[in-house]
Amino acid sequence: MPRVDGSEQLRIPQAKVWRLLNDPDTLAASIPGCRGFERDGDAEHRYRTAIKVAVGAVTGVYEGTVEYVDVEEPERCTIV
Repeated sequence: MPRVDGSEQLRIPQAKVWRLLNDPDTLAASIPGCRGFERDGDAEHRYRTAIKVAVGAVTGVYEGTVEYVDVEEPERCTIV
């Protein structure tokens, strides 16, 4: 599974950033190869996803879970 990391300073209101991070369509658009998100059961901050990865001629689709941990709304969260 590819690791996507880094940081970016945004010049938009904090409430808007939080709302976008909690929008499955926006989150999917921010991850290369992501095929979308759907809520995983009743968990507020856990999603099932599939990501297409290509390394040279080898291509695969990996299914997994994305979860927000250490959530301190609307201050911060860690996405794993």
